[in-house]
Amino acid sequence: MTSLTEKMTYKEASSYLGVTVSAIQHAIKRGALTPLPRQGLVRYLPARQVQLFKGKPIALSFLTSEEGKVWQDTARQAGSLPAHKTVIPYLTDESLGEEHGKRFGRNFARGVYDEIQKFDPTTREDLARPLAV
Repeated sequence: MTSLTEKMTYKEASSYLGVTVSAIQHAIKRGALTPLPRQGLVRYLPARQVQLFKGKPIALSFLTSEEGKVWQDTARQAGSLPAHKTVIPYLTDESLGEEHGKRFGRNFARGVYDEIQKFDPTTREDLARPLAV
């Protein structure tokens, strides 16, 4: 398990991830990052949790199952997640993640279809015709 002595300030985390301090604060509000108890005026985050998001958007949905487990352990150590609670349901059932992807695909296709319907009939026919390669 990660030791809580490995910590980063909000500013260090923002420069490590290449985002603004404001983005770090928004990630904390969304629950993607877990703040450690404040020490004076300095606010800290678990370094291991910040490292999970290197090169990725700061969102739990972008973590793999293994990374998600590390995230949960770190959140529990920080005291913000009870031992019995699981906040990332797709980590316990891979099919849930697949279903989420299918739902996203259906919603995207439905949105494209709705946009095509806004065109006149001849343009719709052109858009529906397969491209010749």
